[in-house]
Amino acid sequence: MGASCSIANDPVITYPVELVVNILSNLTASDLVSCRRVNHHFKGIIDSSQELQYHIDTAVAGVVDNPNSPLSLLERKDALARRQQAWDTLQPLRTTSDIVIKYPLNVGMEAKRPELVETRLHISPLREEGHYRIVQLAACPDNTDLVAVGMRCGDPASLSRRCSSHSFQVDILYFSGAGGEHPWTRRSTVHVKDVLEKDGVTWEMNIGIHTDILAVHLRPTSKLGGDQWPERELWVFDWKTGEEIACLKGKGIEAFRFLSNSFMVLVNITPSESTATLELFSISVTNGNLRPTSMMRMATLRLPFVDNGCRIARVDFYPPFRVKNPVVHEGRLLYDTSIDAKPFTKAQSDNIIFVNINIGSRRGYDNLSFFVHPSTLLRHIPGPPSRSQGNMWDPIPWEVWGPTATRWFEGGGPITCGHHSLLKQRYPGGWEIWDFNPYRVRRLGKGFVVENETARLTVETEPSCARSDGIEKGIRSSLPFVKVVPKKWDYTYAGLYEDIVIGEKHLVGTGQYVVEKLYFG
Repeated sequence: MGASCSIANDPVITYPVELVVNILSNLTASDLVSCRRVNHHFKGIIDSSQELQYHIDTAVAGVVDNPNSPLSLLERKDALARRQQAWDTLQPLRTTSDIVIKYPLNVGMEAKRPELVETRLHISPLREEGHYRIVQLAACPDNTDLVAVGMRCGDPASLSRRCSSHSFQVDILYFSGAGGEHPWTRRSTVHVKDVLEKDGVTWEMNIGIHTDILAVHLRPTSKLGGDQWPERELWVFDWKTGEEIACLKGKGIEAFRFLSNSFMVLVNITPSESTATLELFSISVTNGNLRPTSMMRMATLRLPFVDNGCRIARVDFYPPFRVKNPVVHEGRLLYDTSIDAKPFTKAQSDNIIFVNINIGSRRGYDNLSFFVHPSTLLRHIPGPPSRSQGNMWDPIPWEVWGPTATRWFEGGGPITCGHHSLLKQRYPGGWEIWDFNPYRVRRLGKGFVVENETARLTVETEPSCARSDGIEKGIRSSLPFVKVVPKKWDYTYAGLYEDIVIGEKHLVGTGQYVVEKLYFG
């Protein structure tokens, strides 16, 4: 029989240690830490169990264990330690490079090298003939085989006319089938709507996909006659059946982001354009029906006001679509769907959200941006509303929810993956990595500083103030994060690369004729 331990104050009540470890392994890392604090018996078990320590370490690293990996627990712990050390020192474990001009993808598109004037590796369609034009891509975060391809369909000859009819549709494809129809769909193409573009009014399309939900945002890029903007539209579908769940319309609907399987956040600019709000919606199901059937607004969070005479011109969630887990092989950039051999995979829950706000003032346009955790937004969703409450909620003031829950900075979009964000600062060669993993922040602790030959790592907990021409007094915020500042970027934007992308365990740099991948774990 294995060892036993006493859990309660009564030493007579004992349980096998193996049973206690098995029960504790079902808790979150946060709950494990709490158990260790409140009960010295639990503390002893947790501290002496390699399995439970590994469970906590994976949360600190922002990954989850892969049960399909053939590696032993000790080998996984070693791999996790090497991964964290590589990120902390910004010293890649290995580097690969390929000299290529075009990077074909296996879903009917190709990624071309960026032009010299651009800073993003962009996607260009191969299918630009006939009546179809690819305008947007989206990948599903919890299904590496699933991709949504947004199409703008219409007669190319009509593009030169003042009035032309088009339609927007989304093809549901999967990578393992070389870009073929996804086997879970009842209809491989979801028709969104038909539009009539006239007098120079055109539309842009943004799409997102999460579990069973497909969201399509249509935003006009120019005004109608009389200086009026057409309404923006957010269409929500069940992509497996093609059935419409909801359609929200409004002139202020700027952007959307999935928070979980059941909730979504929308950005809405107020009619005065003096501020914007984050509107939290539930995607609900009816009794006896496992599929989503409707959307309901649950809470509204107000953002800071801009100065008098200024306006919020645009708000966006970042990052846009990027190829996940790219693998370069014989001059081809392939989508990596093989995860069986990896000791751990990237955790998708509570990935950091980045919001960019473009502000117009007399001096022109300027950008302010902030980070926030999805869990922070979800905490403001109340219980199911009663019939008397309806679905209208008074906005929660910025001063109540925002300063300690966000971190603002001056500038536009970083490159994010999970809890990591890669930001370009204003000093020469100024790339920094910000890690918003709360477990990592708590483990290192306030005031933590470590420095080596290649990088300086600090825990940032003090409030900072971000200013712009549209908010001269600035916005103070204090969401804690771990900052890694390299002392020398031999392989970044300042030198070889025109663009650099952060992935789950790597940095990918792209130049005029080169793709280089730096592996950190």
